Amino acid sequence: MIKKTHVSIHLLYLLAAILPVTGIYAQKPPVLTLTTFLYDFGTIAEVKGPVVHDFPLTNTGGDTLVIHKVKTSAINVSGEMIPPSLAPGETGVIRVSLDPKDESGRIEKKISLRSNDPAHPVRQLSVFADVLPREKSLIDFYPIRVGNLMLRQRHLIFDQFKNTEVRSDTFRVFNAWYRDMHLAVKDPPAYTSWVVQPETLAPGAEGLVILTYDAGKSGKWGLDMDIFHLETNDSLDAVKPVTIGLNVVEDFSVNPFPGGKKPSIAFESLTHDFGTVRVGTTVDFTYVFTNKGKSDLLIRKVKASCGCTVSDLDKELLKPGESGHLKISFNSAGMSGKQSKSITVISNDPEKPVSNLSFSASVINE
Repeated sequence: MIKKTHVSIHLLYLLAAILPVTGIYAQKPPVLTLTTFLYDFGTIAEVKGPVVHDFPLTNTGGDTLVIHKVKTSAINVSGEMIPPSLAPGETGVIRVSLDPKDESGRIEKKISLRSNDPAHPVRQLSVFADVLPREKSLIDFYPIRVGNLMLRQRHLIFDQFKNTEVRSDTFRVFNAWYRDMHLAVKDPPAYTSWVVQPETLAPGAEGLVILTYDAGKSGKWGLDMDIFHLETNDSLDAVKPVTIGLNVVEDFSVNPFPGGKKPSIAFESLTHDFGTVRVGTTVDFTYVFTNKGKSDLLIRKVKASCGCTVSDLDKELLKPGESGHLKISFNSAGMSGKQSKSITVISNDPEKPVSNLSFSASVINE
């Protein structure tokens, strides 16, 4: 009995000595240790392309270090850990690459590292540089070419364009032809005015095509697009299309509703599921809506997201308490599988000027 007791006591002392040590090592997490968080590339030339720097790091913890995610402040900078994981005591680098393309002057880029280091799960690095820009060529200023006419852009955007506004913007052009080029706008609508300066562009000359657009006179609402055509004597491509993207919204500040009596549009349902539809068939559904406000409701526009959908509105003006019906017909020709479409309704409801309706169908070929 005495010997067994001595053995038991020795075992207990041995376990007491071992367990704390093994417990400590098992619980010690990875630690991402960096010697520096900043690096300055100094002066670099855009024409020479990307530059690279390695940030040294060490895993000073007791478990494998892993970088889960690298996030950068711009698309022209990237970072990665080499190797992708580090055992305790191992060293590696965070390799950062910076592309100075289209940069100029003093720049700073940031790189965020998300790792399994519990004490510092996110670390941030920064790189700096003074970029000497390359000499710009003609194509940098006029990247679009249509025949012998080069353009700075061929699409203008008038976003959040109030129906009471008149806006102007400019197409900048360059004559890359060896002959004089005559410019004019073909059949401009009355809600636009155009000034071409000069109307005849000498070879190698720059010009302006200035557009003034009256949203109210256009009668357009919501998202829309206008296509205009520049007529020239260019032997390669005489007519050059340009486009205007619009988002016309109602200016409710101009004609406030007297006494606060506003219209209010309310749909019985904003969605509909046609269920299973045989390909090539046309199915119909009617959205019912009511003017629950205290003044006339005007439906400004109804637009479907797809040419496969035809809408039929029974009335555009609803007195308070009146209901209206919007019938839609969905043509499933050429379709297969789950289909989801939408219809946008624009009204003079100041609280809900845009109502988004949707429907779905499962088109089968049987």
